Amino acid sequence: MKKSRGKFWTVGTAALGCSIFVLFQNCGKAGFEGGDALSSASLSGELDPKLSALPFPYDISVNQIAHMSCPLNVSNPSAVTPYFSWKVGAYANPTDVPTASMNIQESGLTVNPKFITEFQKVTKGYTQIARDEALKNVLRKYPSLLGAQLQLSFRQSNNIRTSLMQMPAGGNSPVTNFLSSLTSEEAVDMIRADTTKIFDYFQLVPDFYNRAIEARLTVPSAYGYNHTALLANYDAGYLTVGFTQHAGETQELVGEAGQDLYAYGKAFKVIFSATNPHQGTTYYPARDSLVGINEYDLATATTTGASWDCSYRFKIVRNADRYNSFYRANNFARINGQCPGAVATGTYCASPVDQAFGISNVYFPNSTCPVNRTFRTGTYCIEQYASVCPPEPYSANTGSANLYERTDGLYNPSYPDRPKILHALRRFLPSNDWDVNVSRRCIVPKSDDNSCYSTTPIVYDEYFSSLIDADASMGRYIGCGVDVAGVGGTYACASYLTLCLRR
Repeated sequence: MKKSRGKFWTVGTAALGCSIFVLFQNCGKAGFEGGDALSSASLSGELDPKLSALPFPYDISVNQIAHMSCPLNVSNPSAVTPYFSWKVGAYANPTDVPTASMNIQESGLTVNPKFITEFQKVTKGYTQIARDEALKNVLRKYPSLLGAQLQLSFRQSNNIRTSLMQMPAGGNSPVTNFLSSLTSEEAVDMIRADTTKIFDYFQLVPDFYNRAIEARLTVPSAYGYNHTALLANYDAGYLTVGFTQHAGETQELVGEAGQDLYAYGKAFKVIFSATNPHQGTTYYPARDSLVGINEYDLATATTTGASWDCSYRFKIVRNADRYNSFYRANNFARINGQCPGAVATGTYCASPVDQAFGISNVYFPNSTCPVNRTFRTGTYCIEQYASVCPPEPYSANTGSANLYERTDGLYNPSYPDRPKILHALRRFLPSNDWDVNVSRRCIVPKSDDNSCYSTTPIVYDEYFSSLIDADASMGRYIGCGVDVAGVGGTYACASYLTLCLRR
């Protein structure tokens, strides 16, 4: 049997036929005649041997996972930066928040129903006071839980419990231990007060690490998302959320005794593909974004049946580039000599393609035109798509003369999921670090904007016009990752944030 299990995790696509283990035999009747007395172990503060043989008490799940494809230009994976490689979290979605209608599956820390069933058998003869004390003792002193924390890590598929994924140049991939100890008195008191609840936030727990079920993982800078060896290791491994008992000493996950392949928690097989095919060129990039997730139960090596939606994909735009010109074919074509959109009179930053088109200078920082635009005064056609990733107001004013609140293509207030998506994104992208434009599907760091891209210029858009893009002075460049004749040099491809939601 052990050989077949190893084959499952190594191959990853074998038939999912493993059965759930029985971790112990029937404990039989355990209690006290008359039901009034506490056991000597309970009175002495020790864990009753019958309770230490119960199934593992907890299950864990998350309902949001995000990946940034940046080849992070940071030397220290634990450095404080707006960027990350992976983030996971479990969040409530009650009726009073925008995400309530997104059908996100409720997730968090739960008490294993099998544990409760067997606990009730063991304490059948106990009084209520004795049973409450026994539950507190087992959650505080269960052998595999002493000092345990949750951990986010990438692990080898053939040794999930004991072996971290190896980095291409050697050494273990980073790990993140999060949430305070599950055996702390405050955590146990919250959990035993309602063993049927799904816990996503521990408001009573001291904030030594954090109170929420959320964590981030940063892969060292030398191994960007498009590093071939790293992608191969991702393909052969699993992103895991499990329980570790020895933080700082060993990174072994708590699991079935004597089995390296089985731990308690969840494993995620991440799937990458190309999402920016660069139309108008012959270049198709390597897999540049996360496109799917398959979820497994670490303890049984079977799928959980959860469905992950990874369709929420956003370009990561440098702060310095957010106002760069953004063009589409035929954007500047006049119809019967008339502007295709609105007409304005006053000072404006003229388009380098056609100086009769432009955008008011007041919409650029300090009312100063970008370097590839000319400051002019007069009547002009307002550009409908003017910047790579401009600020986007949360609510729309369709009658406003302010270009950034208009419905003429820059921003569509009727976008049905906009508030929902913004709310989900903000859990991973706090407003003090990131600007988010949901309609344009882009995000902009407010600072530290050199960590994602080490070279410039950057190709941010997948739409190309050979007439416009052949000229590097247009503020946008054709092709990325390859040397383009007539332009010179190799340009960086856009990086992405992909948000996945558990359905």
